[in-house]
Amino acid sequence: MKLTKLSLFFTLAILMSVNASAQNSKAAKWCASDQHLEEMKMQDPNFAAVREQLEQYTIDYKLNNDASKKKATVIIPVVVHNITHSGGQGYVSKNGIESMINRLNIDFNRQNTDASNTRPLFAPFAAAVDVEFRLAHIDPNGDCTEGIVRMENDLSFYPVPRDNVKSVSYWANNGARKYFNIWIIDEIETVSTGGYVAGYAQFPGSNNNGTYGVVIVDQNTSFNDRTLTHELGHCLNLLHTFNYGWCSGNDDYCSDTPRQYESVTSACNTNQNSCSNNEADYGNADVVDQIENYMSYASCQNMFTLDQKARVESILTNTNVNSGIGHLATNANLIATGVADPYNPAICTPIADFTYDKEYICQGDSVAFTDFSYDASPTSFNWLFSGGTPNTSGDANPTITYNTPGVFSVTHQPATTAGSGSEIKSNIITVSSLTADYSGLIVDGFENAGTFNSDWRIENIDGGGQPFTRITTTAATGTASVRIMNRFISVIGEQHELISPSYDLSVLANPTFSYKLAFARRASSNSDRLLVWRSLDCGYTWSLVMAPLQGSGLSTIGSTLNTGVWVPGANDWATKSTSLNSISTETNVRFKFAFESGQGNNLYIDDINIDGTLSIEDELTKITSFSVYPNPTSSSARISFNLIEGVENLSIKVRNAVGQVVTNVINGQSFSAGKYSLRVDEEKKLASGIYFIEMNSDGNTKVEKLIVR
Repeated sequence: MKLTKLSLFFTLAILMSVNASAQNSKAAKWCASDQHLEEMKMQDPNFAAVREQLEQYTIDYKLNNDASKKKATVIIPVVVHNITHSGGQGYVSKNGIESMINRLNIDFNRQNTDASNTRPLFAPFAAAVDVEFRLAHIDPNGDCTEGIVRMENDLSFYPVPRDNVKSVSYWANNGARKYFNIWIIDEIETVSTGGYVAGYAQFPGSNNNGTYGVVIVDQNTSFNDRTLTHELGHCLNLLHTFNYGWCSGNDDYCSDTPRQYESVTSACNTNQNSCSNNEADYGNADVVDQIENYMSYASCQNMFTLDQKARVESILTNTNVNSGIGHLATNANLIATGVADPYNPAICTPIADFTYDKEYICQGDSVAFTDFSYDASPTSFNWLFSGGTPNTSGDANPTITYNTPGVFSVTHQPATTAGSGSEIKSNIITVSSLTADYSGLIVDGFENAGTFNSDWRIENIDGGGQPFTRITTTAATGTASVRIMNRFISVIGEQHELISPSYDLSVLANPTFSYKLAFARRASSNSDRLLVWRSLDCGYTWSLVMAPLQGSGLSTIGSTLNTGVWVPGANDWATKSTSLNSISTETNVRFKFAFESGQGNNLYIDDINIDGTLSIEDELTKITSFSVYPNPTSSSARISFNLIEGVENLSIKVRNAVGQVVTNVINGQSFSAGKYSLRVDEEKKLASGIYFIEMNSDGNTKVEKLIVR
């Protein structure tokens, strides 16, 4: 499991906020099993005939078996695949999953406390199904398991087609089903009329062993939720009590569930009677809807019926791997999957995993780490934190402070009596100095490749092949700019970010931020978007600094469209600017360009400028952000500086403590405006001691002390 990035691209944040309103309640038709059944019939011309044969088998079974008699409990081994995305969205804890399985067993065996709510009319028909679902304790490789698999994959969010998410993780064994598979994901789909699909199941009768089971969303896995009970009923060949909305015909093939009409099944109105019926099981009376049935859409479900029990039994005892799951309940399979009696908690070696709440912080800030290990409940922990204080911990969920700038790794080693797991996540915590990289006026045209590579951070959010890239083939000024080859991005919504170094604005009065942009659309329907954000806490959180640019508002060539590989001309650039007065006292500010592809053409950025009024003293020099780092140093050091304007004569000398010139870094050369980073000891290795770095630009001098240990 990865970090949940709080700095995720704006579009994801917007989409999540929009979806939050859609996901706060189930849709009126929250089960997609019927739709899934019809889709499977269309995909497989033989599937309908197989289903008819299975129905005949079920009828024969019911004729020869008395559902009212107590049967030996059928044990079914289960595996739950919790597929998350975006750093843990859709996660359900081990306790939550075990509670969900417990609810299944309670409901199917009529041990539910609300069984007493079954109305007297229907109570004689209420049935315990005599089945027990157990989380597997042996995986397909023969290893110890708690029956829970955790995977991170974008298919957790709105998979299209739905069943694609099942390919992320599925347990079989040599091609044959040995486990009942349940998938928990973040979202299946939203419904145009409002709400979301809570789950769907695959009915028996399919030849596709790789997809049989239930998919459910994480919002509906709590102990008091009956969504999984409902969906698993479908997997065991139970239809909706309102099947296809008929008030005539065979309905759900259960004579003890009165016919009812689909459109009025969501409420718990005990007087609801949606179909005029003469039910034989009820003395040919016209009876009310059985809203308490688990296979209804009502929120007051509390029962299965005897006829439904018979249908389930016909699947539980059917050993045909394509139409039943009886082969899962054989003694050999119970032993092979680790669920045979005596069934005790599994003690496995943990599969180590963890999350953390911050990826980018300022020095002195803290990061909270959370153990997300699975396949065992760790009894001890050993954490190792490079650069952290403390640098080790035995807590399950430690909080670590980082006092030194740098990029640091974390090792997590949870253990049980069975053994220790280990997870190393390299270079995951970036700690930035409280001192900004640059101060004062800034002119950055990306002209220096080394400075660009060391200063700017490129984030390829979706892993696409066309991230922000420095180029020297076109520019607004000079020879360099930054480009996204958006023309070749085929995925709508693919996201990319370009993040600046840090700037101190406090030395400027009335600061402004500006950049030059070039972008062309390929079609008027293109939905590409560019946002500019700013961070005051080293990239941990971000706020918009400029209005979003999208579609025609992003284009710098008006309504003109270009379907080729577009390269801007001199007149195709536009300057975008904004005031920074609201943050003018901030001493550590970063900016982020966040781009979302909408199938337009290429996008170019150049000439990042921070302007404003300097103090009189600062106005006398063309040099800002002059610094030497690391300082003190035990090896090499670098000089970093920003030229507001070009200089004709720039010299940088290194003097020792008595003023002697030890080496010349630069000796009387001309430089264009921009940011630069140079090695101090390019020509000569400095011995231990105190040195002074003297910079002279057209007669203006700055000096910095350097300590070499």
